[in-house]
Parts: sequence; C-alpha cells; structure tokens
Amino acid sequence: MKILTTNEHYPLLNSFTMFLGLSDKLMSSEAEFFRRPHTTRIIWGGQRVVYIFTEETETLSLYYDIELKGQIQKSKTGGSMFPTTTIVTDGRVFIPIPDVLTENFQVGHSPKEFFVRFDILSGRPGEKVYDD
Repeated sequence: MKILTTNEHYPLLNSFTMFLGLSDKLMSSEAEFFRRPHTTRIIWGGQRVVYIFTEETETLSLYYDIELKGQIQKSKTGGSMFPTTTIVTDGRVFIPIPDVLTENFQVGHSPKEFFVRFDILSGRPGEKVYDD
C-alpha cells in the first residue's frame, strides 16, 4: 500500500486524512530516521511537494521532494510546520498529506505517478558548514 486514507479527522492523527507511503529506496536506506523524534515541514507549489524532516538535535534533516505530473493550483501554494504524524509499520513509513493537497494524491481509475528525490542534510540551521 502506498496511500492510507480515512474519512474521519482523528485527533490521534492530528486530523490528517491521507498518508503517503515513502519510496522503497528510502525505506531500504533511511527508515530508521523516522523511528526517532523529528519535526515536519512541508512546502508546496508548482509541481512540487517538499518535506523536510529534522531530527530532535537539529543536526540531521531528511529532504523528501515529490514531483507531481500535474500542477498544484496556484491558489493552494503554501507551506508550514506541521504536527509530526509519521506512521511507522513493519514494511512502510507513511507521512501526512495536508488536506489542501489530497486531491493531488487521490488514486482514481488509473495509477498515480510522481517522481521522488531524497537526501540527508547535516548541520544545524544557520550553521556554517564550509570554510572561506
């Protein structure tokens, strides 16, 4: 399963109604990251939805970039810090999709395709990571 949905807004799920399963490649290399406390920031616009997960010491962040086949409506462009609502199962990690974006991930009669890129970033925000 790649998408989990519910028709209800449950407080334990921070009222999210849709969750996206992370890619198999990320699962094989970085799944352990999501077993530790982390924050969740999501930014979206154009054809992109970018997740930035930062672990509790703020020394590591995981960048997860989803490129959609279609455009996000300009009126829905946005982003914010969200309550971390990561669902970890034996075989998959699911991340929340804000309600404003659920129509971009709805599966209909044909499969939904998008491209994913991810990377681990190290260093504290604002920390100098190079020498002049």
